Amino acid sequence: MNFHFCCFLAEALLYEDAVIYFWQMPQTPGLTQTAFKAPAIQTLLNKETPRSHFSKYTKTMTTASQTAPVKIHTISKFGNSFSLDMYISLILKILHKPIRVWTGKGANIQPSFCKPPLLIENVVGPINIGDKEINFRQDTARWSVVDDTLNLFCLSTVGREVIILEQIIH
Repeated sequence: MNFHFCCFLAEALLYEDAVIYFWQMPQTPGLTQTAFKAPAIQTLLNKETPRSHFSKYTKTMTTASQTAPVKIHTISKFGNSFSLDMYISLILKILHKPIRVWTGKGANIQPSFCKPPLLIENVVGPINIGDKEINFRQDTARWSVVDDTLNLFCLSTVGREVIILEQIIH
């Protein structure tokens, strides 16, 4: 990822009120540390808690690592103009990488999305983590992972279920 794209992405995230993001300033001198000093990235990653008056919920936490704790800011919001499938309308369009979403099974689950290079694969389980098999009833979190070499993930309470407007109105 080049320097100008990093600055563009930082400005876009600041404008769009990032749903979840975290940072850890690299300690080793080099190009990555230089990129973190760019004004656009510093504005996004300032040490204050991000604020959004549209937010329904905000929380700041720090990981328990004694040697390199990471501060994580979570901002949750659901606006009236927000598409019902955040995976297609937000996450996939920003990352431009294939993602896998823990969806479970059911009549109201949206199908996997395959319009290269944008791909969403529904993971219906069961899945194995280590030597333990986990099914959808045991894991109620909605998670997604980037199907690539990037170490990015998203946790959500929003699944890929189709919401029928009649159910909301009545």
